[in-house]
Amino acid sequence: MKTSVQRLLIMYSRFEHYSVSLELHVLSSISNDMPSRFIRLDQSKIPYSINEQLADPSYNTPGRIDVLLGAETFYTLFSGERVRVSESLMFHKTKLGWILTGKVLNNDVKHCKLVTCNCTHDTSNSSALSLFACKSSTRKIEEDEAEQHFKSTHFRNDSG
Repeated sequence: MKTSVQRLLIMYSRFEHYSVSLELHVLSSISNDMPSRFIRLDQSKIPYSINEQLADPSYNTPGRIDVLLGAETFYTLFSGERVRVSESLMFHKTKLGWILTGKVLNNDVKHCKLVTCNCTHDTSNSSALSLFACKSSTRKIEEDEAEQHFKSTHFRNDSG
């Protein structure tokens, strides 16, 4: 498995006097393009002040994800101000600009309940999501051995 390269980065806001130092794990891919398809929003529902201060001006066009922020950084960005543009979509003001959150409803797509899981040992896959994927049966064997070791060396008596 390829290991990620670690880098230190300072991220600045385009709109506010804000910066944050981030430790990055550089990967060839984080996820598929987001959004998965072009988002059409009625521009009359989006206030001019939001359109002028979007954190990602091309938020509605599928594109590569550059950074995936952890919760320790992500939730510190929100100011609390928000504007609902539809039943399922809302703009939130952040220190980096306005971001769109929610679910894009697509009546053209038929939803199916088929779920698949593919566990392989693929050294070429180094996306962020692959960090959580099963790599091979080796991990299962190691986990079983660790559990057996724990069970044989630890116990709980009647007093806890």
